[in-house]
Parts: sequence; C-alpha cells; structure tokens
Amino acid sequence: MGRVSADQHLVSRQFATPAADKFAGLKVTEDEAGVPEIEGVLARFSCRTVSRNQEGDHTIFIGQVQTYKKLDGDPLLFFSGGYRLSQEHPAVPSRRQ
Repeated sequence: MGRVSADQHLVSRQFATPAADKFAGLKVTEDEAGVPEIEGVLARFSCRTVSRNQEGDHTIFIGQVQTYKKLDGDPLLFFSGGYRLSQEHPAVPSRRQ
C-alpha cells in the first residue's frame, strides 16, 4: 500500500475555517515558482489564474493547470458531511500490484 493521507483531515479543516494564516503550524516547502507545497499531500497542482468571480462571501478562482505532481497513496475524501478514505470498487481491477 502507498501513502495514506487520512491524517490530512486536520489540514483540510484548517483551510476550511477562518484564520489569518492558513499555513500556520504546517510543514511547507516551496516549488521552483515559490508556490507553497504542504508536506504529506498526494497531489499538487500549479495553476494560472484565468478568472476570479465573487459569489456572496466567497471568491471562486478558475485556473488552468500548468504543472502537477501525483504521489502514490490513498486520498482522503470529504463526502456527505464526513471524511473517508477512498476504496477501490470491487468491479474495477486494482491498479496496485
């Protein structure tokens, strides 16, 4: 089994709640462009902002992916009000060998 990001629920909650510094207390490095990379995540996307839309008290960013990195592991999912680990569907052949 690859890496499991089940413990990332705390990071998810930190970014989902109001805070002056969303990165406080996290292990963070920067990529070549100076974009913060949080340790332990399974996927990273570097995007160019295409547009910004204000909707109520949210700003929605539309981005075009410039680069991405993917690590092996089981992602954490938020679905129907709770966190879960992904599980492979029994009808789909496993990608892991």
